[in-house]
Amino acid sequence: MSLHREGDQVHYQSARRGAEFAASYRPTSAVYASAPGTLEHWLTERYSLYAQAPDGSLRRNDVHHARWPLQRAEADIRVITMLKPLGLTVGGPPLLHFAERVDVVVWPARPV
Repeated sequence: MSLHREGDQVHYQSARRGAEFAASYRPTSAVYASAPGTLEHWLTERYSLYAQAPDGSLRRNDVHHARWPLQRAEADIRVITMLKPLGLTVGGPPLLHFAERVDVVVWPARPV
């Protein structure tokens, strides 16, 4: 994985086991907070993380953070092969957001 910035543009690249992603993206609007009841709010205001543990069990971490300082964004996606092994494709126009930073507190994982 690599990431570098040029002004407000972020260049990101990742490759692992035949799955690759490479894109450049940048914010295109002023900062705003998503409104409750909107798709943006549902997608971004998550307060739990889920992951599969090495033993195959599912774990959950509760998290706390301020609301995301969202900005609309645009991207130039050059390579995206990470969905291919799953039989998925990218379709339709992308819904992109950018957030500069949010500090997060994460509690220890618990079994689900």
